[in-house]
Amino acid sequence: MRPPSPPPPHAPVLVVDALEPLATALRSPLAQAGVASHHLRRGQAVAAWAQAHHPALILLVHRPPGQDALALCRQLRAQGSAATVLLLSPASTEHDRLEGLAQGADDCLGAHLSHRELTARVLAHLRRHARLTGTALPDAPARPPATPPALRLDPQQHQALLNGQPVPLTCLEFQLLATLAGQPGRVFRRAQLMDAMYPDARDVSDRTVDSHIRKLRRKLAGLHPGRELIHALYGLGYTWDPAR
Repeated sequence: MRPPSPPPPHAPVLVVDALEPLATALRSPLAQAGVASHHLRRGQAVAAWAQAHHPALILLVHRPPGQDALALCRQLRAQGSAATVLLLSPASTEHDRLEGLAQGADDCLGAHLSHRELTARVLAHLRRHARLTGTALPDAPARPPATPPALRLDPQQHQALLNGQPVPLTCLEFQLLATLAGQPGRVFRRAQLMDAMYPDARDVSDRTVDSHIRKLRRKLAGLHPGRELIHALYGLGYTWDPAR
């Protein structure tokens, strides 16, 4: 077998997950650390992309549609990929982790990790990969000091002001924001947020919360750029924590 081509300096990270929130939450702090990343939703595209771009690290979430993550591990190793492969499983057991390691993953992680710890682990593996391959990680750009957001909520009028500017929110988005911001640092599960948004207990998908969170984040980012205010904790839920 021909030896794999060495990765270029600052080789990117590839995140493979069918769902957007995890990829978005992981790629943002990586970008702040000066690390390029790419997101693929479908497993079939992974092998070809890896051959073309030589990623330093591949994070496989054990649910990419169209191809099993363990099969992807085997395929990557069979084609000679030198990338570090991390397998992240929402329902990880000891058997799952042992099987992942046996199929070629370098590490197997469970769903208990916060995005902060997951990012730290990814960066640690990248440093190890850089030492083994003789490449170097870029220096992280200086991060400006955080400016606390000034949020004011008027429950009577269903109006929100962020840094003195009105936030155009729907009634559901306002209720979601009021629930999260009312208890900073508390982690709310999707079911709890659904109860706050839909007190009539209507039957809706828990992914509805993810959709409203995405829209709410975009609106808040326009008035408080550069800082994520709502954080997702993988496998747990969402929290309002501007200090992160």
